Formats: sequence, structure tokens, C-alpha cells
Amino acid sequence: DGDGDGDGEWLLIPGDGDLVVTREHAKADVAASGTASDLALFVWGRGGDLQFWGDKDQLEAWASVAP
Repeated sequence: DGDGDGDGEWLLIPGDGDLVVTREHAKADVAASGTASDLALFVWGRGGDLQFWGDKDQLEAWASVAP
């Protein structure tokens, strides 16, 4: 439908000053689900209507270092 949303899972792994991003299903400490636009809003610290599962401390740590 052209809106950028669709099925897919992404795994983000922080490293030594970088972030490794892969497209795969994997076990993680925390997970978020939402539309592409809501995920982008969250990454940029602008909110977003997301559902979360897992370790909220990991989520807060991510939010504190995201751009």
C-alpha cells in the first residue's frame, strides 16, 4: 500500500560505538511493535503509539542514547 508498513522484524544490537541492525526474528531483552511511522517517532524521541514487551530498563537505556 506504499505507506512503509508491513510484516517484518528487526533486531538492533548495540556495539562499541555503533549499532548493528539485522532483519530477523530473534529473542531480545525488549521488543516494540507499531507502525513504521510510530517506530520512527520513538527512535527520534518524539513519542509514538507502540506496544512494548520485556525489560523496561533496557527500553529506557535505548531511549537515553537514541538521537
